[in-house]
Amino acid sequence: MDKKLRQVTDSIHGTIYLSSLESELISTPYFYRLHDIYQSSTVYMTYPSNRTKRYEHSLGTMELASTMLYTSVLNASPETKIKLFEKLEAYFSQIFDSVFHHFGNISAPYYIVNKEILEKFLDNYCKNVTEESVNINITNAINNGCFDDSALDYFQYYPMQNDIEYNQNNKNFFLYRCLLQSVRIIALFHDVGHPPYSHIIEDVLNDIYKEHSSSRKNNKNVKKLKECFWNYSKNVNVNTIISKNSLPKDMRAALHERVGLSFLESAINDTVPVLMRNILDSNLPIDCKIASFIYNTLVVEFSISMLVEKDIFFKSFHKIVDGVLDADRLDYITRDSLNSGVDWGKIPYKRLINSAKLVYLCNDGEENIPIRKRPFVISFPQKEIDDIEDLLLTRYKIFARINFHHRCMKTASALKASVKMLAEDYLSSSKDEDCINPNINLLWTSLGTDAGDRKKRVILWNDSWLISTLHQSLINLSGKENQEALALKENLEEILLNKKRHYSLLKRKVDNQKFIKKIINYIKLNEDNLSKLIEREKQKSNSNFDNNDDLKLEDYLSLPQFDALDSLNRIDELIADGDLECLNSIITTENCDIEKIVEINLQQLKDQDILLDFSIITNKDKYKDGLPKHKDKLDEIYLYDGGETFVFNEISLKQQIDAIRKNVPWLYIYIVPKHIENNKDLIEDVLDTLAIKIAESVRGRLEELFPNSQICT
Repeated sequence: MDKKLRQVTDSIHGTIYLSSLESELISTPYFYRLHDIYQSSTVYMTYPSNRTKRYEHSLGTMELASTMLYTSVLNASPETKIKLFEKLEAYFSQIFDSVFHHFGNISAPYYIVNKEILEKFLDNYCKNVTEESVNINITNAINNGCFDDSALDYFQYYPMQNDIEYNQNNKNFFLYRCLLQSVRIIALFHDVGHPPYSHIIEDVLNDIYKEHSSSRKNNKNVKKLKECFWNYSKNVNVNTIISKNSLPKDMRAALHERVGLSFLESAINDTVPVLMRNILDSNLPIDCKIASFIYNTLVVEFSISMLVEKDIFFKSFHKIVDGVLDADRLDYITRDSLNSGVDWGKIPYKRLINSAKLVYLCNDGEENIPIRKRPFVISFPQKEIDDIEDLLLTRYKIFARINFHHRCMKTASALKASVKMLAEDYLSSSKDEDCINPNINLLWTSLGTDAGDRKKRVILWNDSWLISTLHQSLINLSGKENQEALALKENLEEILLNKKRHYSLLKRKVDNQKFIKKIINYIKLNEDNLSKLIEREKQKSNSNFDNNDDLKLEDYLSLPQFDALDSLNRIDELIADGDLECLNSIITTENCDIEKIVEINLQQLKDQDILLDFSIITNKDKYKDGLPKHKDKLDEIYLYDGGETFVFNEISLKQQIDAIRKNVPWLYIYIVPKHIENNKDLIEDVLDTLAIKIAESVRGRLEELFPNSQICT
């Protein structure tokens, strides 16, 4: 019965209230470190005001997730509400049975810590407990103010009923409170597993572990790397009362998801046992002790079950934070737009969330969905479709114009290269004094299996520590003049001192247009012969389809000749769009593509001491449009109009995103000249050399695909 008011003031959402459990969880080192993790990695080096921290974003996501749950249940039909509380009641019964009838079989760590205290409590007060008697305990606890909490009361759907006897509304109040607190926890912890500088360093950690996991090199530093990563190499398992849980397959690939599950488990194990012990040792009435004991148990079980998407029910509510139109996106779209200084109009997220409606999906068009696969989905009014499209379009604009800006990509590349070089230097050294900076090992030792040791180290696992490590590394490089040291120094100075010695060859669409035009000129296409070839191939394909019933369209479309002809047929469009990737489709084979041609030729310039270093980035993320992928019923946006629910059609929005994508480079090329004079001429010479080499490969590939066609003069 804690009456303390806990609040945080947020620049977007105003005052955000915290429950007693949330207040404890955010004070753990696993979450507190998010104060020093940038939401957008190195973007602030280009857009100085974009300094959103994952701490504030996580609080904002929690606030929006709470509102989304509250309004969607409030606006739901009576039938949907009945189904919701039937499901919650069923999970309550399952967990009740495990706790009160099979306590000896429980292996959940947050229970094991207090096993003696809990056994004594259950033995003294809960020998003959039944669900009916617990329902009365819950009603009495509610009437005694045990669940008074300003943070949760604000989003409480069911009002309390001040009845001495058991009342179903009080049970529903309790179950909804458990669901609400669980959704808030997974929203709060949805980003907790991100390493310093997020996805950049996550890629580095994945790369170095992959390279060394099967390596025969086994000095003490490599052994420590393998030891620290072993628990995260494939999956993370978490024991709860119901079962042993692990992440679903589509989430296992991301290191930050695996680390996040482990961090949430550790935060729960550090806080919930203490809260339980304090309640059981207090002078609270026995009703409050029993109800609070069950409440904390249900919240933990629900939270973990949601995060690992244990079944369709918990997966449904996880989508409030991890869906197509979710609280996470609504917060960072609003926050990043504001903090970057760009003006795309005010995001109407409140209007959208306040009109959300929970729907129990029983059928899919004409067919009924099996009961165990029926999800709860959050739907939005059809009249808000323009706002939905604006939100999703703004999301892509943020990535296209901010995250994919050539300078943002350059600093990200320099940071990745620097950290990887320092890590490899450390891993190849037998003594700490032999490497540039041994402190770089905290990147993986912070994740070590020793929980006590990890708790001390993990607080350092943030952006500030990494930047200070890079500063010290730059100082330690003083006097070192070998090629590797100079290349590392250039990367560090680009990040830390803004030296601007990394020159971008293809900054914007116009640069790609000029480069492709140059390549096409060097290919020397014969337009007459090209037209004849295209017509001949069309007739050949039509004849093949007419005379071969076994030839499938997808087989024909997968032929390299088809890709090449498609690109050649769109030469003018290809130049206008600056579509280097489309040109790449002509020559791509297992051993050759434009990226490899560029890499080989830049390496030659580096070997000739013309370049000190270079980097190439293929921007595959430009295709992550954030639209529904239609993998399952929960990978959709749902709209409602009256009593009808239907799927959002994104075709018109996809066309708008495709138009923006054409301005986003597919290939970023950065060079660091060995000498500082005449760099403008050097850039032109490098581009000219690359254009000639790419043109030679295109000509050779065309001759291979279409012999005797004479389409190149």
